Amino acid sequence: MPMPASRKYSWENLRRLIGLYLIASSFAVVISAVFFTFGLDLTSEQGRIVLFRIAPLTLPVVLIIDLPLIVYLYWPIHAFFRDPAHAGPETMAKAMARAANLPMLTFLKTMVIHLPAALVPSVSLLLLSPKIFGIEFFPWQIAVATAMSLVVASWHAMLEYGLVVRYSRKILNRITSIIPDEIRNARKGIVRTASRQRMVLTALSLVVFPQVVIGGSAVYRFFQISEIAPSIPPEFFSHFGMWILFAVTIISGFSILIATMLARGFSEPVHELADSMRLVEEGSLGVRLSDVRFDEFSDLFRSFNRMCEGLEERETMREKFGKYMPPEVIEKMMHEDMHLGGSLMEISALFCDIRNYSYLMDHYSPQEVVLMLNDCFTEMHEAIWASTGVVDKHLGDAILALYGSPFKDMEHRKHAIEGAMGILQGLKRFNDRQLKGGRPPFKIGIGIASGVAMVGNIGSAKRLEFTAIGNVVNQAQRLQDLTKELGCTVLISESTWLLTQKLFDFEAMGPQRLRGQSSDMLVFSLGTPTAQ
Repeated sequence: MPMPASRKYSWENLRRLIGLYLIASSFAVVISAVFFTFGLDLTSEQGRIVLFRIAPLTLPVVLIIDLPLIVYLYWPIHAFFRDPAHAGPETMAKAMARAANLPMLTFLKTMVIHLPAALVPSVSLLLLSPKIFGIEFFPWQIAVATAMSLVVASWHAMLEYGLVVRYSRKILNRITSIIPDEIRNARKGIVRTASRQRMVLTALSLVVFPQVVIGGSAVYRFFQISEIAPSIPPEFFSHFGMWILFAVTIISGFSILIATMLARGFSEPVHELADSMRLVEEGSLGVRLSDVRFDEFSDLFRSFNRMCEGLEERETMREKFGKYMPPEVIEKMMHEDMHLGGSLMEISALFCDIRNYSYLMDHYSPQEVVLMLNDCFTEMHEAIWASTGVVDKHLGDAILALYGSPFKDMEHRKHAIEGAMGILQGLKRFNDRQLKGGRPPFKIGIGIASGVAMVGNIGSAKRLEFTAIGNVVNQAQRLQDLTKELGCTVLISESTWLLTQKLFDFEAMGPQRLRGQSSDMLVFSLGTPTAQ
């Protein structure tokens, strides 16, 4: 039976990971051999003991401990890749956390487990060498070997860390592309390691530890020389030892200081960028980063500022267009490709017209009429939006509103009638203001019809309009015209009444022939037929 692709991918990752560990371990072995050969001043007998006795006994112990640890560290990742499609949330979270933490866990493995596993048996064999192998190692050789082991282990750990970082990111990208967003965004179990900590740790591993070991070894050896060279004044060795100690202290301290400063210079702009991104995420699009740098962060800051400018311009356009077309339509346009055509949707159309518009034009200036219309339309818009409707267009003194478009609404009939009731309430408030100002109240008529329409982009490739085309829109307009003849304020079609008759009070107005229609239609008035 063939192995599933994900499981095969997981085993290949484990083999590559072990390969990376073996590369770093081989480096440590070579460096250790060079250090011990030249740093311990081994005799030929001591060299043979180290090479053919101690090393063969120590390395298997390290491998026996190290290889199972590698598998253990990788196993949560393997548990996920065995069957990603059926992995539970806990398995997904553990796999992502282990992939993210793998570099730091690798570093700790080397320093906390790998180093003692190699150091304890090797130092023990060096101490017991006279009894076991018949060859004695000097105390200074054992001390220097121990110190050198710490340096080699820190280098080994940093090399493994660097190798695993790059590879773990590939695994992490694969995992995060499969798991759900809520698990990825939660970041459960992931340990964050600041860049400042990593740079200081690097300085300790690559500069401070070697300086201390080399300086300590030099001082120790010079004091040995003083024992076999009595003609040299002791003060010479004392002064030289103090100089070595001073140099090591100054160089090590200065290295940590420089590493800290470099880390701060790297982390501060990152934190500044992260804080600014957080403000943008909260809606503050006016954020700008001060571009006074001349490094990679300068390009990053400029890109961030351009992004904010683009977002701010986009939001401004959204607000401006929101005054010309419904916010829902704008949102749909922002997230979908604009093309001619549309789709069939079941909607309700509400057509509202101001009846005494001609009287207003005859008795008031255009500026006064516009002010009154804007005040009245504001009330109507609020009522339509509050009832989940969309103001499709203005036709002079009339409004066409759509329900169930551009997003499906299974209760579009009910919401359209609620919109009509809200318009009447808003009209009452508007008329109260008109009367107080000595101006005439407005009279309106509303027609509501339900049915199937083509909803989408109508026009040309250069000029589009999002609207609805269908007989339902014509029926709503004709019903509004009919309100004048029947003395009603709101008329609805039979298709609207059928699914809302138990929700509102209606009065049957009998079959009516709408203008442009070939057959009669049952129409209903909302509430008691009183003119507005």
